[in-house]
This record gives sequence, structure tokens and C-alpha cells, in this order.
Amino acid sequence: MLRYRVVRLAMAAAVLCPGAARAGEIVLDYKTTVRLASERAPAVIAARGGVGEARGRRAGAAVVSSNPEVAVSAGPRRRGDASSTDVEVGVAQSIELGRRRGARIGMAEAAVDGAEAEAAEALRAARRDALMAYYHALAAEQRLRVARDAEAVASDIAAATERRLARGDALELDVSLARAALGRARVAVRAAEGDREVELGRLRTILAVDPGDSVAVKGDLSARRTYDLATILAGAGRRPDVLAFAAEEEAGAAQVRLGDGRAWPDVRLGVSYAREEEADIVLGGLTFTLPIFERGQEERQVGRARRVRAATARAALLRAAGAEIAAAFAAHARRVLAVDEFEKQVIPTLDQSDRLLARSYQAGQITLADYLAARRELLDARTEYLQRLVEMAEASVELELAAGVIP
Repeated sequence: MLRYRVVRLAMAAAVLCPGAARAGEIVLDYKTTVRLASERAPAVIAARGGVGEARGRRAGAAVVSSNPEVAVSAGPRRRGDASSTDVEVGVAQSIELGRRRGARIGMAEAAVDGAEAEAAEALRAARRDALMAYYHALAAEQRLRVARDAEAVASDIAAATERRLARGDALELDVSLARAALGRARVAVRAAEGDREVELGRLRTILAVDPGDSVAVKGDLSARRTYDLATILAGAGRRPDVLAFAAEEEAGAAQVRLGDGRAWPDVRLGVSYAREEEADIVLGGLTFTLPIFERGQEERQVGRARRVRAATARAALLRAAGAEIAAAFAAHARRVLAVDEFEKQVIPTLDQSDRLLARSYQAGQITLADYLAARRELLDARTEYLQRLVEMAEASVELELAAGVIP
């Protein structure tokens, strides 16, 4: 009986408090979007795993390259009716000369640097994609607000037209046009709702949001981000793709050192103990190779070519990065200027024009056809403003991506 009451109370709570049963909501602003992209983006997680693997290989390079070898042998010795057991035990250890171990450590450390640069590049790309999706979702939210405002205005105009028809100041055609405009406004709201869901879904995918969590965005599309060209140009050398070539260059230099080390002989030191015919025998041994034919030629040539290729590519990338940053900086400045001009020249007149337009129609000073045409112009202007804001936000993300300074 008690269990039945508990179940009934739980069901009542779910009905009376539906929010308690809902999944969590993630509200995304600029900083939260960047943080979640850093934590959840699949490409970033995979790249960070590669860093762990590279560090593991570096740990392996730091130890001695080979383990001691122990050899044990035993067997009977017979001479006529007499027999004895011979035993031999030996221990040997290979020793590398020519600082090859240090060269291998250098290559492993360069590989770690390269993996970290790849992870940073994956992070940079993930943040860029997440911020682009975030700004598009913000714009979709604002377009939905514009569409809903337009629907409300269209509803008022339809009601006003019907009142004018009742007074004999309008035609049935005007009522039909007003109702059609209201229907189109309602359809535009549904379309804007769909666009918002598309953009939020894209953002959810990039951030790998749990299926049960809902997502909302907040922020100001009109916020300006300021940059200093000299500062971001000076930091171009810290871009992850540039650092990746620097790591490759270091790996090539370490490979050359490894090849130099192979010109030294491989040395093998050993000691053995034998028991033979009641005699104890202790021997020391030294084995070494003669590096006559294979002297690390391949490692040296490949390492030099690798180093030159990486250095050349890094220099070219630095030049290209400078050009990319300068172009992105100029584009961003123009996008900001376009928004500034729009806000100065157009925005102040929109609200005033909306009020004057509705008042003029209700006073019978303009026809419905003229009103609808003018109203469409005002809606197009608001939509254009949102597009200019999105372009400005995109330009800031592209500039930060080019400079490698996305926080």
C-alpha cells in the first residue's frame, strides 16, 4: 500500500512540476561556447589522445634501448665410466655509442611537440566552427524575434482593415490582402523557428551535447571585438600549424644526430662463468661491430631533407600567415564599418518609420498596397542589419583563427 502511494505521489509531482522531469538546459554565451568546444569536440579529444601516445613514446626513448641478456647452458660430460656436468652462465649488455640515445630522445620530444601542435590546431578549428555556429544561432534567434514582431504588426493591420471595411473605408480586396499578409507572416515565423532549430542542432553537434540536454544561446551580435594588427602579426609564429613545422624541423635535426651516432660501432660487453671438469672458468667478453658499410647514411640524408623541408615550409607559412592576418584584419575593419554606418544611417529611422507607416494607413492616408510594400522594405532592412552583424561576427572569428588567438 505504501509503495502504491509513493508511485502516485511521484506521478503527481511529474505532472505538477514538469520542469523537474526535464533534461538540463545549457545556455551558451561566447565564453561557454569556447569552453565546451575545448572540452567536448571529438576532434580535440582525439588529438589530445595523440599527445598522450607521443609522451609514452618519449618515455620509452629515455630508457636504455636494450635489456641485458642472460644465457644459461648445461649438459653431461662423459669420459669412460666417469661423468660430470658442465655448466655455463653468461650475462651480456649492448652499449650504444655516439649519443644515439640522446638523438632518439630528441626525436621523441619533437614528436611530442608536433602532437601538441596538432592538438592545438584541432582546438583552434573546433573553436572556430563552434563560434561560427554560435553566431548563426544568435542571428536565428533574432530573426525569429523580427518575424514574430512582423506577425504581430500584420495581425493589427488585418484587424484595422476589417474595422475600416465595417466603416466603409476599405474594400473586400483590402481585407483579403491583409489576411494574406498575416498568413505569410505566420508562415515566416514557423520558418524562422525551423531555421533556429537547424542552427541550434548544428551547434549541439559541434559541441557534442548530450541528446537529453536542451541548448539556448544568449549574447549580443552587435558587440565589437577590437584588435591591434601589430600585436597579432607578431604572434603569428605561435600559430599551431607554424609550431608543427618547427617540431618537424627539430625532429629532422635529431634524426641527423642519430645517423651520426650510427657511424660508431655497436659494443657488447659480457661476462660468463663456466664449470668444466671440476674447474671454474670466468671470462669477460667484448663484441663490437665494424661500421664500414652501414654508417647511418640514410638517417643523415633523410634527416637533413626533413629539416630543410620543414624550415622552408615554416618560412613560407609565416609569410602566408602574415598575408592572411592582414587580409582578415582589413575585412573585419570593413565589416565593422558597414555595421557602424547601418546603425548610424538606417536603424534610427526604422522604428520611426514603422510607427508613421501604421498611423498613416489607419488614418487612410495610404492604401493597403502601399503599406504592404513599405512594410516589406522595413523588414528587408532589419533582415539586412542582422546579416551585417553576422558578417562582422564571422570576420572576427576568421581574424582570430588566422592569428591563432581565439581564447
